[in-house]
Amino acid sequence: MRVVASAIIALAWCAGILIVAYAFAMNTYRRKISSAEGLKTNGESDDDTRDPRGGS
Repeated sequence: MRVVASAIIALAWCAGILIVAYAFAMNTYRRKISSAEGLKTNGESDDDTRDPRGGS
């Protein structure tokens, strides 16, 4: 029984770490996306496929 209890505790820790890491990653992702959308000006759109080097 002791091995089973240890395995359950280990899985609970893994799940907890996964949930915290996911929440942190989503928070960071949303912050980056919202700041990137604020930088778009002059009618630029998400599907802008122009060459960033200035070519046609």
